[in-house]
Amino acid sequence: METNQMETYFGEHLAEDLNKIKNVSPLWGKMDAQQMLEHLCLPFLIATGKMSVSLTSPEDKTPVLKRILMSDKPLPKLFHNPILPEIPMPAAGANLEESKKALKESVAFFLDYFKKNPNATALHNIYGELNYQEWLVMNIKHVRHHFAQFGVEIDATL
Repeated sequence: METNQMETYFGEHLAEDLNKIKNVSPLWGKMDAQQMLEHLCLPFLIATGKMSVSLTSPEDKTPVLKRILMSDKPLPKLFHNPILPEIPMPAAGANLEESKKALKESVAFFLDYFKKNPNATALHNIYGELNYQEWLVMNIKHVRHHFAQFGVEIDATL
């Protein structure tokens, strides 16, 4: 996955795919569409230091986990991140459109943050310390995973 392709997706094509997200039942999982969009904001906020998490994986396992992250393997469908509640949090936004806007703003802040801080890193609770390229991969995989949950497929070349 090339950095510039992922940046282009987030900067130019995410909005198109967001327009395809509707209030429909998910193909799997417990989140509704609005909860899913707000959930997708979290890693962008963590990557930019607006939120912080603690490492939940054994530290000696993070190199292997990071190699899996950086591989072509997709995120597993029913994976449960240990920092998240078993029952999804209620949506904070007033409606689906507001949550779409929040995701666009989180992504824009993320791209701008790393443009200004290209060597910044931030701790992901599973994969350990991630740099910009690794956060891009994690976020592309995360968006692909959750958009597919609602029947929206993103560019397969990413």
